[in-house]
Formats: sequence, C-alpha cells, structure tokens
Amino acid sequence: MTIAMAFFLNEHKMCMSLEYPETGMDYVFKLLPKEWEFLGTIWDDQSDEWKEAITYYAGCVRVKESYPIIAKALKEDNKDIEKQILLALHKSLKEEFLTEKN
Repeated sequence: MTIAMAFFLNEHKMCMSLEYPETGMDYVFKLLPKEWEFLGTIWDDQSDEWKEAITYYAGCVRVKESYPIIAKALKEDNKDIEKQILLALHKSLKEEFLTEKN
C-alpha cells in the first residue's frame, strides 16, 4: 500500500485534513488509478465525513481519475456530500477545460 493510500484510508486524518488540506493535496496526486477504484469499492462502508472529505480531494484531479468516487458521491442523499461533489466537479472540469484550451 502506498503512503498516499494509507492517508486516504485513515478516516481520522482524512476528516481532520480538510481544515488544512495541504497534506491531502500532496497525496491526492500520488493516488494510482487502481487506488481510486478501490476507494470507490469501500465507499458504502465509510462515514459521511469521510465521504465528504474524499469528494473534496476528488475535485483536485482529473474526472477520469476520480470517477469511482464521483459516481458514488452523485448517488448520495446527504446535502453536504451533494454540495461537495458539485464543487469538486466544477473545480475538476474547469481546470481540465483551461488546460486543454492552452
């Protein structure tokens, strides 16, 4: 298991990281595609706080990478997660559009 994956599997660290997301930002770019897939498979077993946090970080990478989380978050009935996934999608897609435009 990579150190990045260990961070995202630690619910306490993940949830606390949103106050100072620099550490999570360092790790989110190191997640491998298979690790994003795995995070999607454990989604249903996680707390709403973890789901909101991982959804925040999903907005930092390309939609293609974080899609396993995005797909799960879009089906949630929690208003905080719904809001976070919309913000994450906006951030990801805007960055992708600007990158492709240049």
